[in-house]
Amino acid sequence: LLIISIFFKNSGIINYVEYNSILDKHHEIRKNIQTIKKNIPMLRDRLQNEPSYYQGWVMLAKSYIIIDDLLNAAYAYEKALSLKNTDPIVLEEIISVLRRLDPKVNKEKILKYFNQLISLDASNLNVYNMKLNYSIDINDAALTKEILKSIVENPKIKAKKQYLAALEQMETSGIFD
Repeated sequence: LLIISIFFKNSGIINYVEYNSILDKHHEIRKNIQTIKKNIPMLRDRLQNEPSYYQGWVMLAKSYIIIDDLLNAAYAYEKALSLKNTDPIVLEEIISVLRRLDPKVNKEKILKYFNQLISLDASNLNVYNMKLNYSIDINDAALTKEILKSIVENPKIKAKKQYLAALEQMETSGIFD
């Protein structure tokens, strides 16, 4: 009892009921992960028999993400996108997986998927901003400049003042000299 009271006193958990609730949730999560691990082989078998089952590939990719198998997640997303490449959520998810794996090694694929996202909705500044963040994360000034130019030159984007200012700042700073 003394150990438990010391733990609670020092842990920031002030309510034993809250602590038990957290433990129960963690137990459920671990149980769900084990269930997912058990179901992955069955899903892979089904996909071997039905390779055009788009939702199955997406489910497999998400399952791999949950168990932190990013290589297999990327592979499953690529299979799904080979069947249907118009789902913006799946495109964003594969970009995220590829970035987590290695943002520089996967640059070509990441840019391909960003461009697919942009082709779905060329006026969506969120996608351009994600792509800008990516270019900054990998420290690619030329890519950043290219993205800024594409925003400024895009007639579907109206709010471009800040992007134009950033582009002008890059051009006058001598980054490309």
